[in-house]
Amino acid sequence: MRPLPQHCDGLIEMLGDNNFADEPRSPLRARSSGTDWAAGEGDQQGWVSGSEPEPSIDLAAYWRLALKYRFLIIGCFLGALVVGATLSLLMTPIFTAQATLQIDREAARVLDTEDVVPRENMMQGEEFFQTQYGLLRSRSLAERVIESLGLASSNEALEAVGIEAPEAGGTAAFQASQRRAAALKAVQNNLSVSPVRGSRLVAVGYDNPDPVVAARIANGFAENFIQSNLDRKFESSSYAREFLEERIVQTKERLESAERQLVAYAANQQIINVGEPSEGAASGGATESLTSNNLVALNSALARTRAERVAAEERWRSASTSDLMTLPEVLQNPTIQRLTEQRAVLDAEYQQKLSLYQPDYPEMVRLKARIEEADAQIQTIAGNIRSSIRSQYEIAARQERSLQSQVTGLTGEVLDLRDRSIQYNILQRELDTTRTLYEGLLQRYKEVGVTGGVTANNISIVDLATPPREPSKPSLMLNMALAALLGLGLGVLAALVLEALDETVATPDDVEKKLLVPVLGVVPLLDKGETTADALADIRSGF
Repeated sequence: MRPLPQHCDGLIEMLGDNNFADEPRSPLRARSSGTDWAAGEGDQQGWVSGSEPEPSIDLAAYWRLALKYRFLIIGCFLGALVVGATLSLLMTPIFTAQATLQIDREAARVLDTEDVVPRENMMQGEEFFQTQYGLLRSRSLAERVIESLGLASSNEALEAVGIEAPEAGGTAAFQASQRRAAALKAVQNNLSVSPVRGSRLVAVGYDNPDPVVAARIANGFAENFIQSNLDRKFESSSYAREFLEERIVQTKERLESAERQLVAYAANQQIINVGEPSEGAASGGATESLTSNNLVALNSALARTRAERVAAEERWRSASTSDLMTLPEVLQNPTIQRLTEQRAVLDAEYQQKLSLYQPDYPEMVRLKARIEEADAQIQTIAGNIRSSIRSQYEIAARQERSLQSQVTGLTGEVLDLRDRSIQYNILQRELDTTRTLYEGLLQRYKEVGVTGGVTANNISIVDLATPPREPSKPSLMLNMALAALLGLGLGVLAALVLEALDETVATPDDVEKKLLVPVLGVVPLLDKGETTADALADIRSGF
């Protein structure tokens, strides 16, 4: 600022009379016009110890700060752009090749048999897919890809895929382990697994400076992942087959031992079973014994014989109390019917000729004799029929008594056999249970053998990776945008730091902020060639 002119000494003296000059740091409160000042103890104390205004964001102050350090901010911004562009152009281009896989919860069922691998339900869907993604990123799969593609077979193979070979030294085994470790680290770092949202697709990508190598390794991951899934299923089937083989051998030995015990006990107790299991013993698996079959047959015959005896007895009772010629058997006999017809004819002829001849006439005597002979024959045959009915009744009664005695004897034998068959039935049930278990194990073993040979897989390749034409890294636009943000941030940070370290007084505001004294007035800087008198003469002059 220029020194005050001589005619301003009076102003300073006036201020001195008002104790302003002696106390330059007295707190005063300026009016909004900046021309009139009022001083007092209350105002002074209020300016010093009064409550501070609440902090607020002064956008105008920040704008003035930006304008003040605009060249610094612009320089940092342009410098960051130049550095970002330079680094992007100097970086090695990286190509990303992607192979697309489809992962289903369950493979297509070729056979209607249960698999040995546990099936996933809908509630475990997310867990299942996360498991598959973890398997894609697993160390074992990466090692399998390295082994199948020969990435760690030599230092030249490592360098061919863009992996820095370890330093030479040590034994061959140590060098091989170093190469595998370097290849494993590089392969896992450059692998990317990106699930396609809302689908069962997953993109397996690999980053490498060589697009052909990137596509080769990405396809290697996809193919080895499918093969490893099949290998896990085959290993599960192999374990299941081995387990079933052991159980089958053990169960077969138990089955043979149970059969020998059952046969020995049956021979010792004279238990002979024939035929299929009966309905009553089906649950226990026992068959009917020979004695039981005989008892059943005799009991059936006894029931039939008893029914026949009852019918024969009823017929005999009716025949013995009724008139002989009224019996149904007599009336239905064809011989009696024929003789009855002949007698009727003879009787009709006799009655016809009786009107012509006397009873003692030879012709009449002959007809009379024939009629009597027919009656005698009818009576004889009817008597024979009654005797036959009686004989049938007596035979049926004898058969019933005979069968009843046999059934009574066999009943005792069956009851005795039941007592001796308790242990036999226990052995029989154990044998049937062991046989059922053995047959189930054999059936399951066959199913596992068949399903183990079916290469059904729930993972398939949708698209194989192809060498990309354009690099995915570095992205010039992205790097430039990041560099621009970084440069702008550095410029703003540098401006704030310089402003905080700046102790110069250049504006009236600096006086109040940095010196903590109020501004009493400002002497404007006159234009070049303008004198003080000219400025004072101009009423519109700020001076």
